Amino acid sequence: MNFFESISDPFGEKKKIKNSQELFQKIAQLRAKELKERFNLKNFNLHDYLHLYAQQENKVREHLHSKRFSEEQIRETLENVNSPSEIIFDQQVHENIILQLELEKDGRDHLTNLLTKEAFEKKFLEKTTHFDLAQNDSRRNEDSPQSFGVILIDIDFFKKVNDEHGHLVGDEILKHVAKNLESSLREDDILARWGGEEFALLIEGDNPEIFLKIAEKLRFAIEQNPYIIEETNTRIPVTISVGVSQVYTQGKTLTDMTHAADSALYAAKGKELASSGYVLDENSSPTTHRNQVWFVDPSQEDVLHHYQPEK
Repeated sequence: MNFFESISDPFGEKKKIKNSQELFQKIAQLRAKELKERFNLKNFNLHDYLHLYAQQENKVREHLHSKRFSEEQIRETLENVNSPSEIIFDQQVHENIILQLELEKDGRDHLTNLLTKEAFEKKFLEKTTHFDLAQNDSRRNEDSPQSFGVILIDIDFFKKVNDEHGHLVGDEILKHVAKNLESSLREDDILARWGGEEFALLIEGDNPEIFLKIAEKLRFAIEQNPYIIEETNTRIPVTISVGVSQVYTQGKTLTDMTHAADSALYAAKGKELASSGYVLDENSSPTTHRNQVWFVDPSQEDVLHHYQPEK
């Protein structure tokens, strides 16, 4: 009798489990049910669990590397659940999934520990609701912000980094960028991971120029801090493209603000704007080298401009 044949059926049945894949599927079904109840996830099912499991594959590989598994052993382990050591790492993957769900329940991204997109949306609603009420209050506090800006940030050539250096390095660069962005912000600024290699920022200010200066500060901070792979001392340049929607006014939604910022981001990355509803300032033209800040001018809400700070 091999190792898997000796394991009790997860459902308490006494039949022999034919192979490791059947065992894995049964364990996954149980765990999906457990997590659905634990985190009150209405539509969470086996497919969702397996999707999260697949997301953790790089962490599995990293774990096995730390155990000095050869590449051949790692490949066999990932493709076939066929040894007691697989059960050990399988439990670690499951614990990683639980940690991810716990962070997301608290509105935190599991990789960068920044706010999630959903948590950012709630923060935006809270801030702007308070702002709207203050605008309508004759006793409005003079210290209240005059307006808000939304900034979208995208890591340049991120797919190329993943292709050349692997997803583990890509994950580390995401954390590296998040850390550097956070360290360059003010206390009341709200930063989130928007999705993939994009970040979103909600900032307060009395002058739209402040939003542009902050955006340029972030762009410069990332440019000046390349990521270093310590094991090989490999230096990977990192830059970001930035789109700024400068002014919130009563009645504007987050969709309105992010559409403007996203269009500016497209210009910063030199992409087509045909369907965006925006045009380029006649004195500006996008380039393909990225690493730029573009913005929507409050006085010309359908025109995109390239921000070039005074030297």
